[in-house]
Amino acid sequence: MDDERLVLGPADARWNDWVGTAAADDAPAVAGQASLYSIAGVDRDRWTIVGMDLSRWEQTHRVVVYAVDRNQPEQAGEEDSPLTALPLPDSVRMEDFLAKAFQGISIRLMSRLHPGRRLPVLSGDEVPAAGSDTAN
Repeated sequence: MDDERLVLGPADARWNDWVGTAAADDAPAVAGQASLYSIAGVDRDRWTIVGMDLSRWEQTHRVVVYAVDRNQPEQAGEEDSPLTALPLPDSVRMEDFLAKAFQGISIRLMSRLHPGRRLPVLSGDEVPAAGSDTAN
C-alpha cells in the first residue's frame, strides 16, 4: 500500500510561474513579547516547530506550522521525521504573523523561464530609461 501522506518539499503554486527561496530571522527574544510558539499557539514543551507554510490565494491566506511531537519516541534508523501540521486559525492574518514572528524576512522569486542561469544585476545607473533610444 502506497503512503499518500504529504511530504514537505519545495513550495509550489498552481502554475509555478515564479519559483524561489525564502529566509527569515527570528524576532529577538524579549521578555514580555510573544515568541513564535505563543504566536502560533503551539505548546513549546510538547512540540518543536521545524517548518511552516505561508500561502495566499486571491483573498484567502493560510498559515500552517509543522512540528515534531517531542512525546513520540524517535525510531532508530528511521529516514523520515514524521511531522504534524498545525494550521493557525483563519483569524490569524499572515502579515501580522510575519511581523510578530520574524525580525526580518527575505523572499526571492525568479521567473521559471531562466532556471540555472547566472543573472548579474546592473546598477540602476546602467539601465536605460523606458522609451530611450539606446542605438545612438
